[in-house]
Amino acid sequence: MYYIDLTNMHSLTRNRKVPRKHAYDCPPGSESTAEDNLSRGQQQNLSFIARRLSLDPSGYAVLATALNILMFLLPTFITASQIHPPAVGRPRRKTLFLDGVRGIAAIMVTTYHHMNRTSYSYGRPYYLGPYGPGEDAQDFTSLAQLPIIRVFCSGGSGVAVFFVISGYLLSVRPVQIIRQVEREADPSKRHSLLGTLVETLFSSIIRRGVRLFLPCIIVTFIFECMDAIGVFHDHFEHAAPGLWGYVLHFWHILDTLFAAIFNVDGGKVDVLRQLWTVPTEFACSMALFVVIIGISRLSTRGRVICLTGLMGFAFYYDHNGLFAYIGGIFVAEIEEAFADFRIVVSKDADFRCHHQAKQQHELLSTTAEKGGESMRGDQRPIPAPFDMGATWLALFYKVFWNTLLLVSLYIFGWPFLRLEREPLLFWADSVLGRERSRSLAAFAFVNCLFRLPWLQNMFQKPFAIYLGTISFSIYCVHFSLIIALEKGVSHHVGNIFGTRRLGHANRFFANTYEAALMLCAVIWVGDLFWRLGDIPTIKLARWIEQRSKVECSS
Repeated sequence: MYYIDLTNMHSLTRNRKVPRKHAYDCPPGSESTAEDNLSRGQQQNLSFIARRLSLDPSGYAVLATALNILMFLLPTFITASQIHPPAVGRPRRKTLFLDGVRGIAAIMVTTYHHMNRTSYSYGRPYYLGPYGPGEDAQDFTSLAQLPIIRVFCSGGSGVAVFFVISGYLLSVRPVQIIRQVEREADPSKRHSLLGTLVETLFSSIIRRGVRLFLPCIIVTFIFECMDAIGVFHDHFEHAAPGLWGYVLHFWHILDTLFAAIFNVDGGKVDVLRQLWTVPTEFACSMALFVVIIGISRLSTRGRVICLTGLMGFAFYYDHNGLFAYIGGIFVAEIEEAFADFRIVVSKDADFRCHHQAKQQHELLSTTAEKGGESMRGDQRPIPAPFDMGATWLALFYKVFWNTLLLVSLYIFGWPFLRLEREPLLFWADSVLGRERSRSLAAFAFVNCLFRLPWLQNMFQKPFAIYLGTISFSIYCVHFSLIIALEKGVSHHVGNIFGTRRLGHANRFFANTYEAALMLCAVIWVGDLFWRLGDIPTIKLARWIEQRSKVECSS
């Protein structure tokens, strides 16, 4: 949150040694302590407005307060770029692209819930006919219904990707420590690293419940307040009249939320149905921490075998959330192994290059000492041969991972109506089922992310990373906001494109415009909730961790 304190501008400028033309002229940033949140240009603009309006100090304070409110209401990606420009040369996390993926996944879930309530045609696959009785070509031939493109209307796939990424992010640091313990030969250092592992898991376990459930409680409370003033009309089963009725309704929603805490397959949350994933995330997180402790003293091969067996168990018994979270540990283990391998290969390559250069230098020096005699054939340095095997292997590597990416995206666009019109997905549904297929595709997609640099670059754009930062807030608020705004937004779009939205192109642009309006509102409210609810929740979780920790005496 950014606040601009300009109420004491008059006293600051009055004490300057250099005379200024007007008392409201802003001093340079190097001499000011009250305007650190404003750039030089913004200070000059505000001073210009004050002079034009002939404001006295009290009026200037009102103007500053209004500007503070405006800056607070603006989304963070606007105010942060104006007030605090990004630092040049700041190192970036190597997994920064995962934040962008989470942001896009949150948009997928939002679009799915909006389209599912307003336009069922986008739940159908693209189909050219023949059509059955009562079917219209307009319901099957939109560009948004094409394979891969309809990923943006697939909320279940976004949730599956969320689960795999959460499993990776929760386990990557413990996996790094476990691998350090495995390489360390000094018993005292191994003991210290194991203590670090315990500290890391303690921090994650203590903060996890607060981090997940407190924002949900806040959202539920806000929902009850909105329902009490009649925002939702007849969309939900309303609470009984009176304060006590709303209290009971509030507790009923939370009761269904907490009842599914230790259900790794999720449960049904009444009214705010999108919150069903929160108890699933908590249960799978606790299972993840137990698995990490259980495999912490195994070798790399033993850990990979154990994780593969657990993934197979969860997949066979249709525990898809658990499969995704353990799959996140598997990805972390494989990626850390690859990172260690790259370091070894890089050092070996540097050594060989240095050794070859040294040999060639010695050979040339010996030749020069002999008076520049031409080298014999067996003495001349031989250029490195063209490695056809390595070239074909690199080509196969690219083709394999790009093909796997296309297959996973195709499965992500799983239609929820008329599946028989998609033969491949219909076959996958008969063999594996929809949720298993999605979880397997999410696991494959996250692996592709780590193998394809061009794909990582797509999700490292500033706006995608911003969406990833507020992704959990978007997930919490979007469903209530969609229901609150859908009637007014639909009426507005109907006035422009027609109530029935007849015509293929007309319907496509109408639905796109409606979804864009809804996404703008959801992102804006999600940003506000992130600053007012999510960030304080994170700080509270850290405070609880620090207060509950018992310091060990050395």
